[in-house]
Amino acid sequence: MVTHGEPHPGNVIRTPKGQRLLDWATVQIAPPERDLWLLTTAFASLIGVGQAGDDDEVLARYAQATGRSVHPAGIALFRRWGALAEVAAFIDDLRRPHGDGEDLAAALACLTGYLETATD
Repeated sequence: MVTHGEPHPGNVIRTPKGQRLLDWATVQIAPPERDLWLLTTAFASLIGVGQAGDDDEVLARYAQATGRSVHPAGIALFRRWGALAEVAAFIDDLRRPHGDGEDLAAALACLTGYLETATD
């Protein structure tokens, strides 16, 4: 199935015909869990916003709407993959020549956050 890779509010626009996903730079053919893990409490806790909702309800609604079952192991896999991809991106940014500033501070704070939650 076609997956977006980063389906979050910053990549959604409302149109007269409904919501549309933007920024398809990370599109891939992958299991639905690649996107669905971003709707779970695992993602909410990873970014420090607490509970996103009832995972079972969200995933059951997806299964009912699509006829596809969701596999918890897939959710766990893509949660780890997402964190590793973010760590790699922040390390790449921080290894390049850079000055001081808000972007550097944000990258370092995000990298630190991911590394501190790596044992979860």
